[in-house]
Amino acid sequence: VAIGRKPLTEVEIIDEADKVLDVKGRKRQNKAIVKKIRKKIVEIEDLSADPSFTLEDVKLEKLVETIENKIPIPPPTFLLLTVDGRLILMGEIHKSGWRKSKIEGTLLSGILSAIMTLIGEVADESSSLRTIDAGAFQIMLEQSENVVSVLLVDRNIPEFRNYLLTILDHIDKDYGSYLKYWSGYSEPKMVEHIKQQIMETIKVR
Repeated sequence: VAIGRKPLTEVEIIDEADKVLDVKGRKRQNKAIVKKIRKKIVEIEDLSADPSFTLEDVKLEKLVETIENKIPIPPPTFLLLTVDGRLILMGEIHKSGWRKSKIEGTLLSGILSAIMTLIGEVADESSSLRTIDAGAFQIMLEQSENVVSVLLVDRNIPEFRNYLLTILDHIDKDYGSYLKYWSGYSEPKMVEHIKQQIMETIKVR
């Protein structure tokens, strides 16, 4: 990381992050995260004085662990679509349960358009493209021959990819043959069962 042409040290990077995270309403929590990362850097630099100590892997491991465990993940949004892009189900996943998504119609249209582009890429089995960077969030997608499952998350987290695959497998086995030729009507029992499967699979913190 650099500002202009001058490379930043680890401490300078944290200083810059400290300024960026100085956000009203989250200042105390963000400051605590930065403080813990600073402490880890100092601990690692102290250990690096030992010539037998392997530094780089431990640095990365400690920093990643601190960031992933301490920075809250905003509630992800789940979408279930037909393979031709029709929206079957959509909602936010909270610790307390399933909630209606706050995404507005115009933004949703843009998201669905991006998803359809991604579906076209995924249709080619040789393609590894499964995520679109949409700025404020990542669009993660998995597709079977019957349905498409999508997660909107604030960053690409490998465990969420596994959650998405698990959900897709459950839905495909239970309702794939019905949803492949979806008429536009969803049985309430089916919808509630799918929501329950999603909530049981995706762990939010």
